[in-house]
Amino acid sequence: MKTKSFTLIEVLVALVILGILSTFIIISLGSVIDSSNDAKRKKDLDSVSKMLMTYGVLNGSYPTGDDDLEIVLSSLVPDYTTSFPKDPSGNSYHYSSLDGSTYTITATLSTGQTLSYNPEDGFSQGGGSGGPWLSGYGYRKKITISSSSELTDYQLKFTVNRSTGTDSGFVVYIGTNCKDDYSDVRFTNSSDELLSYWIESSDASSATIWVEADSLPSGNTTMYLYYDNSSAVSVSNGTNTFIVFDDFSGASLNTAIWNRHTNGTTTATQSGGKLTLTTAAGNSNWQSIRSKTTVSYNTSMRVKISQGAAQYQGWVGGSQTFDGYGYPTTAYYVMWIAGGYSTPSSLNTNVGTTTISSPGTTEYTYDIHGGQNNQAVIRNGSSLGTRTDALTNTSYTVHVGMVSAYNAGYSLILDFLLVRKYTATEPTISSWGSEESRL
Repeated sequence: MKTKSFTLIEVLVALVILGILSTFIIISLGSVIDSSNDAKRKKDLDSVSKMLMTYGVLNGSYPTGDDDLEIVLSSLVPDYTTSFPKDPSGNSYHYSSLDGSTYTITATLSTGQTLSYNPEDGFSQGGGSGGPWLSGYGYRKKITISSSSELTDYQLKFTVNRSTGTDSGFVVYIGTNCKDDYSDVRFTNSSDELLSYWIESSDASSATIWVEADSLPSGNTTMYLYYDNSSAVSVSNGTNTFIVFDDFSGASLNTAIWNRHTNGTTTATQSGGKLTLTTAAGNSNWQSIRSKTTVSYNTSMRVKISQGAAQYQGWVGGSQTFDGYGYPTTAYYVMWIAGGYSTPSSLNTNVGTTTISSPGTTEYTYDIHGGQNNQAVIRNGSSLGTRTDALTNTSYTVHVGMVSAYNAGYSLILDFLLVRKYTATEPTISSWGSEESRL
């Protein structure tokens, strides 16, 4: 009987199939090994945590140090354990405790992520360095901020996007893991203490959020951005975040923030989150609102403002004294925001003037920087003018003012006004950490 042999093509097909099956087996085996190793790592950290719980109860604190686990905890042998577990890779697990009040033990998973445990929050997993975790939140990102000088209670502006992208500078992407109203977004310092913040604007795609950093030493410091908490409610608060703040949300001008000065026929009405200041025709008609809180140089005012159809002369800035028309007179820096009838709009100090473009009736957001030796006006992110005058006054009154022409009235409409700290070389973001998830 003649035996049928395999053709060359059949042999090659069989070899290809065997190769593919071998690849699947190797990949699957590798995945099984990785999962087994990661399970051991978690079991090891859990075992160490139970030993440390006993130590903490008996001694009132935990061992201090920041090194390989068996080095920092060597004094616990043999009273609390006979030996310490090793990572499946042969490396050591890491232990960190600064003052003995708590601790963090960490392992590196097969994916390269960090598995961390601390007694307050249990296990967490991510690309960061572990550490305390804000209760109730599913995700966080580590922020490394660089400052060229020591700053306290300094306001930083972030753009938070509900989409994917590459984090860069103060722009971060967190996908749809946060609510579309950003009510579950929180910022903390390196100790996970909550920081004050205010949401300037938002929609379903992104939000502009100001955060008051409590301490920025010279060099690098750490903050965290937390999100994903279905039960969280917004605690956005401009008053807690800035030196001076008003979003004009009440039914009338807030007299706890402002003194109002007027002459002639004027009105100040507040509705729909906007303040409208109006003066009737006649050049003896003027008014201004002036803050009860005074500010020094090295501050910046941010105001969202527009004008009515009739324009004569108005201003926003800081001043020490005023003349009979409410004009700033000595020790001032100010942005003139009118000029349709008289002088052009300008960035003005008591030393000199720089002409800028007139805003007309369009609503814009302006930043008016009052640095000790540098001043600027920024409109919707674009510079309109700069000066390098020396400001010496440390007690400016924040004010918004206006005066009418003899034949035309005038109105200013304010959406919000805030004053924050300012330095010529502002802090930067040197890096963003990977998204970390709570286990």
